[in-house]
Amino acid sequence: KRNMLNSKKKIMNICTLNVRSLLGEDKWLELENALKEINWDIVGLAEVRRKYPRISEKSFGSVFMHTGSDKGQHGVGFIVNIKWKKFITEFKEISTRLAIIRIKLTDKKELVVIQVYAPTSSSEYLDKVKFYMMLENLVQKYKNRNSILIVMGDWNGRVGQKLHGEEAIIGKSNYGTRNEGGEMIMNFCYSQGLKVGNTFFKAKQKNKWTWLAPDRKKYEIDYILIDSLHSVRNVKVLTRFNFNSDHRMVRISLNIRSTKRKRFPIQTGKCYE
Repeated sequence: KRNMLNSKKKIMNICTLNVRSLLGEDKWLELENALKEINWDIVGLAEVRRKYPRISEKSFGSVFMHTGSDKGQHGVGFIVNIKWKKFITEFKEISTRLAIIRIKLTDKKELVVIQVYAPTSSSEYLDKVKFYMMLENLVQKYKNRNSILIVMGDWNGRVGQKLHGEEAIIGKSNYGTRNEGGEMIMNFCYSQGLKVGNTFFKAKQKNKWTWLAPDRKKYEIDYILIDSLHSVRNVKVLTRFNFNSDHRMVRISLNIRSTKRKRFPIQTGKCYE
């Protein structure tokens, strides 16, 4: 029987960025040109701000899939390098703040990526609770021993410094102070067994922040959470990504083994769990 596994290890680069709208074609072209300058396989997007959910193949070698709303608010999505197209097994819109994509890595292993755009600090508390309840249900559905689970995006919260007893969740590379949104992130990580990837890899303080606020203060609010560090090579902020946003891109690099030439039908749909 033919072996479907590729024994050669590969590096897979998964990024997340708040783009502050991809409504106009000029913004898409700007993002396309910026991506040509970095190594990437999947890019999760926050604040896409497009009205209708869609999956489309782009000319520069990618698949663009995103959520949408009648008002064109919020919106999350993914850009997937065309070389991974045949390994996509599912893309699902959960809400305008949550979307999921699944990639088949081997016959027994898959990558599950959830892109988030969490409610802002000024949002109603019940909206925040509803967001995390929906996210917890999603993680519980897809997290298992045969998957690599990543939950990433703009969390609109700051986890800040590590406190006693948080060693399993936060590493030694910290930035800023914790706020209420950060407490909600920590509670979510604790309940779901996730780690804040940004904090486990050393970086200079000037290379840690991910959001430049209107008052010019700098904060770390974009995080990549993962269920295990076993396959992780690095998590870093890309400080020179040439795209006009008040957020910086964050990238996680994984050691993976991938399948050989096997096509899987893409499942799409909307989930109201």
